This record gives sequence, C-alpha cells and structure tokens, in this order.
Amino acid sequence: MSRRHIDRSWIPTDAQMAWAGFLLTPLIAGVTVYFLHQQVTGEPFWHSNHPIAIGGFFATVLSAVAGLWAALRIHRWLILQFGTEDERKRQKFWDDLNEGVRRLQNRKKPTIDFHFGFSEGLVPFEHKDRHGYADTEGRVVIEPRYDWAKPFEQGRAAVKVKDRWGCIDAAGHFVIEPRYKLPVEFIDGYSPLDTGRRTGFVDRDGCVVIAPRFAAGLWFQEGLAPVKLAWGERWRSPLRPWAYVDLQGHLAPIGRFTWAGSFHQGRALVAFGRVKPWQPRAGQLHFIDLRGEPLNAEGFYQARDFCHGRAAVHCGEGWGFLDVDGHLVIPGPFEFAADFVEGLALIENDRRWGFVGRDGEMAIEPRFDDAMSFSEGLARVEIDGRWGCINSDGELVVEPRFDDMEAFEDGLAPVQVDELWGYIDRQGELVIEPCFHSADGFSEGFAVIEDQDDQPHLIRRDGSRLEIYLD
Repeated sequence: MSRRHIDRSWIPTDAQMAWAGFLLTPLIAGVTVYFLHQQVTGEPFWHSNHPIAIGGFFATVLSAVAGLWAALRIHRWLILQFGTEDERKRQKFWDDLNEGVRRLQNRKKPTIDFHFGFSEGLVPFEHKDRHGYADTEGRVVIEPRYDWAKPFEQGRAAVKVKDRWGCIDAAGHFVIEPRYKLPVEFIDGYSPLDTGRRTGFVDRDGCVVIAPRFAAGLWFQEGLAPVKLAWGERWRSPLRPWAYVDLQGHLAPIGRFTWAGSFHQGRALVAFGRVKPWQPRAGQLHFIDLRGEPLNAEGFYQARDFCHGRAAVHCGEGWGFLDVDGHLVIPGPFEFAADFVEGLALIENDRRWGFVGRDGEMAIEPRFDDAMSFSEGLARVEIDGRWGCINSDGELVVEPRFDDMEAFEDGLAPVQVDELWGYIDRQGELVIEPCFHSADGFSEGFAVIEDQDDQPHLIRRDGSRLEIYLD
C-alpha cells in the first residue's frame, strides 16, 4: 500500500508522546512499588523509611526519564515508517543535527582548524586555541596569537583578544586596539564601535569619526547610519528612539522611529508603533526616502531591503514586490518570496517553487519540491527528494541525482552522495569524488572540508590539500 493511502491520523505528535512517556511510565512504576511495599511491610508508603520505599522513589524518578526517552524513540520510528514526506524530512533534519553534534563532541582536537575560507589572499586558522593567518602557499603570515580571528575585508580583519575586539591590517598591526565589545567590521569604509555602554563610529584608519554617544548603531550606507538615541537625546520622543546620523555626527532631519534600518538604493525600512520588524503587526513597517517621506500610506506586515530595484513585502494576504517609487508592481500574492538574484526571484505557490522576473512575469513556473536562489547562473532544485540544477530558462542542466547540494562558487558546487560530500562542475560531472564528511564552497581557489575522521583541511580545486607550515 502506498504511504499516501495510509491513515496517519492515529500517529501522535512528539509532544503527546513525550508527555505520555513522562507521565505514564513513572505512574506505572509508582503503583507497582506502592503495592509491593504494602505486601512486604503493611505500613503506609509515604510514612515509611523502608528500603523499598526509598528505592521506589528513585526508581520512579528514573523511570520518568527512561519513559521520555523511549516514547520519543517510538515516535521517531512511527514517523519514519508511516509519516508524510515532510514529517520524514523534518525527522531526518533532526537526526542529522544530532549526528553532527555527536561527531563534534567525539572529534579529536585537530592540530589546525579552519572556521572560514580564504579572503583577500589570507585564511584564518586555529592552532592550540590561538588564531592566526596563512597565505595561499601555506606560509604563516600572521602568527596565531588571537583568541578569535575573522576573514579580511577591505584590507582589515576583526580579531579578539581577552573578550575585546580590535582590528588589524594585512601585516598584523593593530589599526584599532582591542577594547570594544563587538567585532569591528567595515562597510563603505566605516564601522560601529561598541564600548559596552555607548556606540560610535570609526574609519578604516582607526580614527574615531563620531564619538560613542548612542545606545546602539548600525553601519553607514549611502551617507547615513541608523542609531538608537541614548535617553539624554530622546526625551522628546521616548517611544521612537531610532534616528539617522550623518558623517559629521549630526542627526538627519528625517524623523524618529521605533526601529530603523540602513539605506539601500535610497530607501530604508523603518517601523512605527511599539513593535519590532520580526514581530510585525499590520501597517507597522514602511519604506522612507532620504528625506524621511514614506513611499506609501499603507504599511506592511513584513518586508526586506531593496535589491535590484525591488523589495519583497508581505501585505497580509501574501508576498509581493515593491518598486523604488512605492508601487506594488508584482502583487502576487506568494506564500514566500526571496530577493532578486541575477534578475530572478525565488517564490513559492501551493507548496511548489519557481521564479518570477522583475516585470512580474513567471519566468519559471512553480513545479519544484524545493529550490534555492540563483548563483553563477544556476539554481538548485529538488525533484522527488533529489537535487539538481536549472539555468535561467528553467532547463535542467544538472540532473537531480544528489542527496543534497550547495550553491556554485568559483565554478564548483558541493554535493552529497550516500552521506559523503564531493564537488561537481557546471556540467554536473564529479571533479572531486564524494569522500568528505562536510564540504564548504570554494573561495579564491580553496575550500574547507572535513575528512572521514572529522579533521578539517583546505583543499585546492584538484582535491589536493594545502598544508600550513608551522615553525
């Protein structure tokens, strides 16, 4: 009999099974111990110091834990045998997560560990609980002396020393001394500085351009940064603490908000009313221009920043897309909508996935079980539990034959076959055979993998390893 013809209404939820195991098992154990005690001693159970009473109490507590474990194991078996496809996929996700945690706990401490890939010719690595940087030849360029190290961006890297963050250049010299609570990371040449009590801004040369005086702050983009005012500056509008500051440290005359985001393409997402963007109510989220004028009168339940001239918004009935003038040019409504990438946006309708163009025309009809946004001209799609790739015309260029798959980066994509990972090229040919427990995408010609002993390594595009030479 097919799975879809099996009546699954009798299968309890995991919460029901957990409560059943947690309550019924100790109840049975307690009743058994009670009658056993009565038969042996003839005394009231709760006034007795007899070993049966004391041992029975601990046995009841242990049986509650054992019952909970057994109930959840039975529930897992029922889901795998009789559950729907979605239920079995959800159970497999938790199984894989638990397996990953178990492997991580049992993993032998590696001599050298990698948490990030190459960026600007350098890769952060960990050795004996200290972090440093190596180049593409495996030479140590910056000795491991930091508690944590992040990849280089725009010639700077955030490093941590004794619970405080600073910033170094490519030679390992401190541009910003480590005395800040959060990582110093630059966008458009500036970064927020969090002292733990107040937030200011610094440039790439380490010069403080705005002294720390705000309660919180985000990055500068398009000449303005959203900041949360300290109590001394927000007494006139205590319920709308967010505003915008320019590079001279002056508050821009564009209003106060409950929450404010960075500008993208001349538009910023802000919130009115006592609500956060991730806890939306009708009409609370709006887009404003650089003068602080709302793009439209009605607000949105959920929204994302503008990307390629379009912003995904949730109007209550579903997702659609807004243009920079505030017009709902793609009304949908869709069950889900992602940002536009390479001219197409991933959407979901009736639990099927497809892609829509910027003109609102359905470029690729929703026909896939699952899908991801485009990367390097190809998008990952799932058909009948197997992953492959399509091009922008919706044609299958990599047949769906993999258990799992990541995005193409540097012309190669990680794929999973029988719980092991390898790499394919754009034609779907295996260029590195599946032999890794995990595999990240390539960056600057290298990728981070874990071998079957759960030891991390850097590999080249031909599968050979890059060795880091330590003195």
